[in-house]
Amino acid sequence: MSGSRRFSRSFSQIQVDDRQALFQVQEKRPDRTTSTSTHILPVVAALRSFTRHEAHIIAICSVAVLIANIAVGTMPLLIPIEIMRKGYLYSWIGILFLVYGVVVFLCELLHSKIVPAIGTKRTFIISCVVLGICDISFGLLRFTTNGNVFGGVGCLIRVVEGFCYAGLMNSAFTILCLTIPDKAILGIGLIDGLIGLGYALGPLIAGALYSVADFTLPFALMGILIILVAIWAYFGLPHVSGELALPGFGDVKMLYTDLAFIASVVITLAMGIVVGFLEATLEVYLNQFHKGVVAEGTIFFIGWTAAAVSSPLWGVILARYRVNRTLLLLGPVVEAIIFIFFGSFPGMRHLMVHLGLSVLCLILLTVGTAMSLMAAVDMMIRRASHYGLANDIVTYAFISAIWLATLYLGEGLGGIVSGTVLDFYSYDAVTVSLIIIEVILGVVAAAILYVDYRRTGLSLPELPSEHSLSGPNKSEYIRLP
Repeated sequence: MSGSRRFSRSFSQIQVDDRQALFQVQEKRPDRTTSTSTHILPVVAALRSFTRHEAHIIAICSVAVLIANIAVGTMPLLIPIEIMRKGYLYSWIGILFLVYGVVVFLCELLHSKIVPAIGTKRTFIISCVVLGICDISFGLLRFTTNGNVFGGVGCLIRVVEGFCYAGLMNSAFTILCLTIPDKAILGIGLIDGLIGLGYALGPLIAGALYSVADFTLPFALMGILIILVAIWAYFGLPHVSGELALPGFGDVKMLYTDLAFIASVVITLAMGIVVGFLEATLEVYLNQFHKGVVAEGTIFFIGWTAAAVSSPLWGVILARYRVNRTLLLLGPVVEAIIFIFFGSFPGMRHLMVHLGLSVLCLILLTVGTAMSLMAAVDMMIRRASHYGLANDIVTYAFISAIWLATLYLGEGLGGIVSGTVLDFYSYDAVTVSLIIIEVILGVVAAAILYVDYRRTGLSLPELPSEHSLSGPNKSEYIRLP
């Protein structure tokens, strides 16, 4: 969701009402005839209850997250364009996405320790400033004339960018939890929605700016804006003390070996690979239609927006019906079938000369990806509840870190595989490799879930009614200095 959180988390794209659907505490399962408005109205009322100070904190965090993800969202459109325009190796496309994905993967797991050591507010501000410098620096790669210089310097920039992106997301999350603990989940749900919106807007804005002033302007503009947000945060954010008291290994060791949890991780990895494939090669595919960079950016926007809009709908379905395993395993199947239309089989190729059909397939791909990602995070939360982890902000932080780290790892792997295959073979070979990977990972997840079914049956735990995600007593999930 790169991007944490794009489907989340990215990937992400989990809206406020979606978070409520995932974490809603109920004495019994909701009646299937209940209108969705009964779930949305309490959220709207809660949002109206924010004080001016709380709204100011959420505004700063939200704007920073939105701009950061717009900048990240420009990469899948502009990197392939620049590399093809200058005749550099396609492999650099995949490598640039790989290094970013791996760094964010590692930092998602480590920043819970790093942020308290540096200071939460300080981490937020430094991350914004360095991200702005990275964006401006990446835009200056336009002036390179050597592929190795472009790729090498670009990788260094992306390493720093990935580290600071994870720092920004982690510090924003922590700031919300520590400053407005009783309403933190609503703010986090809003931010998650803005992550998806930013990633969708990225290609649209990048396409428009690129058509006006080439490669540098989109990155320079985003860089300047997020540096301005850092100045705003310096004066507008309160001093933050303490840290999130995340569960230790002893609290979650049973969860790490739970088969349903492992299957969810496998499917999250598979969906991340799909995102990486699209990031690295979608622009290359769309280029054959010769519609121009603005049209390509619009198509990117349509695809990622479809994922963002569908995520809360999948959340409602998962909250009402016990279809976690079904939706989990449908993802790889849907992705493999749809990619057949993108060139794997000659009999299908003549259909794809129509741009509209290609856009439809892209929408189905992103919606299918959001479906399985939502099923995966829902399964992880329920399994965590089964092993005694409270249904609160601490558990969400722990699950989110694992889910997003796995998503970013898959994104990086998808980028390097697709870029390398494209460099040495063709786009048809890219689609075949993706189908093979999705089938293998889907079969592995299905086998794991089958063994789990033989052991435990299909039952999924209800979320315990004695816990509230918002955490009425902040001492339950905050460790003060």
